[in-house]
Formats: sequence, structure tokens, C-alpha cells
Amino acid sequence: MRDDVDTFSSVSFVPKETGTPAVTGERPHQQSHYVSATPASAPVLKGLSPSSFPGMSAIRSHIVEVIRNHAVSFIRLEMARRVHSVLDTKSDAENIVPDIECLSETGKLESVIIGFPDNMMLGGHREIINATQEKNLNNGLMPTPNETVAEFVDFKRVLEANGVNVLMPNYVDVQEQIYTRDIGFVIGKTFFVSGMAKAARKPEVAGIQHTIAGFSPENVIHIPEGMTIEGGDVIVDRGVVYIGVGQRTEGKAVDFMCEALKDSGLKVEPIYIKQPYEGEDSLHLDCTFMPVGEGYALIYPDAMRNIPQSIRNNYIWIIVNREEQENLETNVLSLSPTKVLSRSSSVRLNEEMRKAGIEVIELKFDQAPINGGSFRCCSLPLKRSNF
Repeated sequence: MRDDVDTFSSVSFVPKETGTPAVTGERPHQQSHYVSATPASAPVLKGLSPSSFPGMSAIRSHIVEVIRNHAVSFIRLEMARRVHSVLDTKSDAENIVPDIECLSETGKLESVIIGFPDNMMLGGHREIINATQEKNLNNGLMPTPNETVAEFVDFKRVLEANGVNVLMPNYVDVQEQIYTRDIGFVIGKTFFVSGMAKAARKPEVAGIQHTIAGFSPENVIHIPEGMTIEGGDVIVDRGVVYIGVGQRTEGKAVDFMCEALKDSGLKVEPIYIKQPYEGEDSLHLDCTFMPVGEGYALIYPDAMRNIPQSIRNNYIWIIVNREEQENLETNVLSLSPTKVLSRSSSVRLNEEMRKAGIEVIELKFDQAPINGGSFRCCSLPLKRSNF
């Protein structure tokens, strides 16, 4: 049992069904109460026993399940209150950024929604979201809340020290809210609400709805129901929108994006990412290809079935090896054309980027990668300066 939930050690945490999430209208620490997403408790039944009523055992099991689920939701909410307090996000809900624009992966980052480092998956593994998470869970490895929050404190501190306006999601009762990159993306002045591939992740967008509501309605496009495309597979840079087609984004989404961007002046180019049955496991495009600096790119070409000519022409490649790719070392976050945020464990690639004239800010960031994402996965840029 984790050190910050010891007092609840008598509760056995079991999976619960994914349902409509409860979203706090204000920040969790500003709420006087919380309405759980789990069903209401069943009434107490007196004078009945398994012998007097054949279905009593099932009813009793259901009541126990409801109580457990309520306990888990309560613990998660209390942890959310502490997280928001530690990260000092009291004014985020009012600090909406209606001015959005992203046309570069490396332009100066001005505003961003970072992930919410709650107690990931405390309520049970409703759905395994990727192979990295599954492998680590099978090996008994899972992010710990205290360390995750501490790493996000440093993450937020570095962003703000570099002039970035940092927002966070409102708390939603889902298994995790840490990878904001996937639930939406900005191209030009348009915010696209993603079509998530995993059912457990679909409700996450509710946590940023208060921010989306501040954008002009004509600048918000919802990916059609039944179509999957996630922000980790979308990279816009140097006049091209690269879309990774693989485990999380399907081919028909490329056609949709071509139509949506037909008047933007941007070129849409698909990159087909090899699947696990082909011996590679790059969940998203940003695990394989990432522009950095001024005309450089981290790239793991072995995972790509095709490499567009624009990538060959527009970038000087910094080749990533398989071990580095598996450690998510391509998943850096550019703060400007000359500055990038990277894990301190990425020793060789950090040195290669410095050789290319890029200032590398190193941070310890080891918890989020246990579930399959690093700095880029945990950030959703809303505005970057053009250059």
C-alpha cells in the first residue's frame, strides 16, 4: 500500500467500469463536496441471509463493490486536492487562453496544458493503454504519486521560468489524466478534439472542457465519432502536418485532416509506423520522429515504413537507437528554437543536441515514462510563436 493512502489499508481496490466522469466545476480544492461517478450505494437490507434469499450473495457482493468504488473515488479526490495545492493551480480555471496558434514544433512555447499527476490507476486497471504500461505492471512497476507530483512540480517550475503560461486539467474521475498531448492538438488557429483509441481515455477531454470553451467555436473541430487520431501522432512543422498512422491513428483520419486543412496552406503527409507484429513498438509518431532546434530532428527510422522526402530535405538527422527509442528519449519538449527540455537520463542524445547548438535543460522525469509517455506526451501546447 502506498505511503500516502496507508489509512485506507483495509480497503481492497478492485477494477470498476468506466462510466461518465464526474468533473468539478471549480478546482477540487475549491469544492465543498464531490459527486462521485460511481453508482449510489444500495439500501441496507435487514432480516435477509444467503439461506433466506438465493440472490443475497450477489446483492452483498454488489454492495461491497459499491463501497469500494466510493472509497477509491474519495481517495482520488483527496489526492487531487493535494496535487492542485502543491502545484499552485488555483487560478487556472480563470486563466483561459483564447488566443491559440501552433505552426511549429520548436517555436517559442507561450502557453500549454500539462498533465495532471494524480494517483494514476489507483482504482484498478480499467484498461491497459499500451504495451509499455503492461510490461511494467507485469514486472510490478507502477508510478508512485509522491515522486510523480515532485517531478511535475519541477516540470511546471521550468516551464514558468521560461515564460510559459501553464494550465492544467480539472480533475476527472478516470484512471489517469497525465498525457494531455493525446486528447487534443492545435494546428494553426484550430483546436482539434481528438478521437481516442482507448475507451478508458475518452472521458479525459472533460478535464479541459473549461479551456476549450474559451476558444471561438469556429476554431474548434471535433474528430468524428468512430474515427481515431491522437495528438501524439500529429506534428506540425515547416509547413507540413505529419500524421503517424499506426497503433493509435487510422488511415481514414488522414483523409479527414486533409479536408479540414485544405485551405490552410499546409501539406499533410502520413508516416506509416510499423506495428508490434513487425517487431517495433512505437506507440505514436512522437516516439519515432521529433524536430528540435533549427532544422534538426531526433529520428528512429527503423520504425517507419516510409520517410517523406520533406523529412529528408528539411532536417539534419540525429539518429536514435532502439534502446533510446524504447526509453522514450525522442519524446522531448522544445521551449524555443534553441532550447529543449529532456530527461537527464538521455545522456547521449542530450550531448548530440548540444553539439547541434541546442541548449538542453535536463530534468529527472522517470515516473510518467513507466506508463508510456514523457515530456511531449505530458504537454498540450496551445500557442507557439512563429519564426
